Amino acid sequence: MNLLAVFFPTTFLVIVLGIVIGFILSFIFFGSISVIALYFLIYIGVIRIMPLLNIIQSWIKSIFPITCKKLRTHISQSFPVKQLADIPEKGIYVIHPHGLFNMAHLMHVGTKFTAWPERNIQGTALYSLWRIPFVNELLEAFVPSNYDAMKHVLDSGKSLSLSLGGLAEAYTISPERFCLKIKDRKGAFKLAIETGTPLVPVLVYGENEIFEVMKGPSIDMLAKLLNYVNIPFMFPTFQSIWKTMNLIREPYDIKVSTFIGSPIEVEIGTASKDRIECLRNTYMKKLEELYKETRPAHYPDTIEFF
Repeated sequence: MNLLAVFFPTTFLVIVLGIVIGFILSFIFFGSISVIALYFLIYIGVIRIMPLLNIIQSWIKSIFPITCKKLRTHISQSFPVKQLADIPEKGIYVIHPHGLFNMAHLMHVGTKFTAWPERNIQGTALYSLWRIPFVNELLEAFVPSNYDAMKHVLDSGKSLSLSLGGLAEAYTISPERFCLKIKDRKGAFKLAIETGTPLVPVLVYGENEIFEVMKGPSIDMLAKLLNYVNIPFMFPTFQSIWKTMNLIREPYDIKVSTFIGSPIEVEIGTASKDRIECLRNTYMKKLEELYKETRPAHYPDTIEFF
């Protein structure tokens, strides 16, 4: 996925726009049955996009090797990682906060360009994204954020990474706030208990300053339309997209710094309501400790949990 992960915001928006236009033209010229047939062929994998994208990636790498090398260096510089403790053989890496495109998560798991220490790992992404044609191909290093898919990753011997707060957390994006949605979350803690897998808290600083949400009546209307079909989505500003595209020329002026905290050991057992709540409270305390140890000076003194 490497290059696709780097330019995922642009690639994703272009593909979504192309799909919408393609479906509209198919409906106009061939009728509703053609739209259903086209979606079905994409869904079962008869029509795929990755072979074409892989050819394009190979072509870019062979023609612009120096530029690609610079890009890898700029990504490494833009997304530094600091490991504060030994990592477990297998763990559940819980990444906070969920940014607009969760770029730190994409870079660390979807590429090998950063110093992320765990490579035997799969990430998770919003389950409803898999309803969008071709997303399952674009997010090849990720699985849908449903319990069975996540448990399958751990049962296969791999580590798992996830953004616990989801898009509900992304809606709170602001450089002046550090607002994390944890209080009503259960799935990750249930998963940790039932598999006996350590939880590893991860904090990311800087992403919210770089990726801002586009506002406006037309954008809000399109977002509501996507939400109506259960595809929550927010649109980045053109400046945010440009900053990512500009990684070819230079690293970010604001570093997206990732800190990996100490793992929380979890004893395997039955995930009762009390055990889930106890583990969640322990996790929140560890997260607060990690925040106090790593927060930039201009960030608030405490985390807001909701």
